[in-house]
Amino acid sequence: MQTFIASVERLTLDKINYTLKSGYTDIEYEEIPSEKTILLERAFFIGINGIAESYPDNVQIIREDVPKP
Repeated sequence: MQTFIASVERLTLDKINYTLKSGYTDIEYEEIPSEKTILLERAFFIGINGIAESYPDNVQIIREDVPKP
């Protein structure tokens, strides 16, 4: 998460608000994210989903922006 946040802050003009706690992160975009930020987000989720699949007892991903099936 720290790498994703730093990447958005350093590589885009987008503004984000975030809370980082042990085992929890909340990120909110101030405006609709740019294509660069969307690409960074997609790349992050490819990586973190791979980690979650490998370590399901240790990593759980909950996205509040995505409707649950």
